[in-house]
Amino acid sequence: MALEYRLQIKTEVSLLHIIENYLKERYLLFSKQKNKNSDFYLNEELGFMISILFSKEIFFEYLLSENQVVEEKWDYSNDIYFRLDKFYDNLLAKINMIEICIYILNNTKEDAKLIFNGDILVLERINGSININKNFGFWNEDLLSKVALII
Repeated sequence: MALEYRLQIKTEVSLLHIIENYLKERYLLFSKQKNKNSDFYLNEELGFMISILFSKEIFFEYLLSENQVVEEKWDYSNDIYFRLDKFYDNLLAKINMIEICIYILNNTKEDAKLIFNGDILVLERINGSININKNFGFWNEDLLSKVALII
């Protein structure tokens, strides 16, 4: 089973150009497919595939800890899915993903949530404040040091 992370940004504005700018700044070649959503195939370069989808009236629930479930509803959301390649170095793929998430968060101001496999909160931004879910075994020193780069 592939690991999937979803970065949700509470905005109606497309984030496609932000991701394209990040990839161009890093001189990464990418294959993009446009259908209902936009897909970027970066398995060999970064260790994952990215899909971007706009959603209206989105309801989601996620775990903060084993005993704490949060339910939330947004009127709209730009959802950026990261599907990690199981044959790529797992830690390196996560570091690459966090770097893109930081770039996106530094180029947006809206509330955001990074959710693992649809049900565990990894990181969130609420009213400009970043909160990390340290109950989740995702974080190590390399990843935490990257999050410090969010402005």
